[in-house]
Amino acid sequence: MNGPTRSVIPCDKIPTPPLGYSIRLVDQLINSFRGSSFVWNKLTQEDMLGIHPRQMSGEYVAGAVLCEEFHKASFYKDHQLLPVNVLLWLLDNVDQIPSGYEGKIIPFWGTVFKQNDIPVIVVPCLDCRQGKSRMAMLPTGGLFGPESPAAFTKVLRV
Repeated sequence: MNGPTRSVIPCDKIPTPPLGYSIRLVDQLINSFRGSSFVWNKLTQEDMLGIHPRQMSGEYVAGAVLCEEFHKASFYKDHQLLPVNVLLWLLDNVDQIPSGYEGKIIPFWGTVFKQNDIPVIVVPCLDCRQGKSRMAMLPTGGLFGPESPAAFTKVLRV
């Protein structure tokens, strides 16, 4: 049975990092989601995946390049990157994951973690490949292709 199409996800607290990871404020991207809650709408969320123009053409783009683009590109100035809170909520509410996410691994760049045993920064991802949904951690130094669009939301200007 499917749940409601709209849900409010609390985002006011940074969740406890997975075992072996930590969160450092210095590592967080400047245009991460800044709100106490996020309204998830399953019907429109599929349209809220951002993909770099080079990814659209089939190229794989280094995570460091994507991070730079998130800071300076005009497209991303009107968008905020979704935090890991939304990813964790989706894993608890898999019926709310849009069918268009199937076959993709979706980075939630709004929160990044540092791996404790080695100096590597990773981005938590919703991995919807292989017929199930799970969390995956990808190094930000890795390559992100067309199957790895960023999760974001449009900034509402008041």
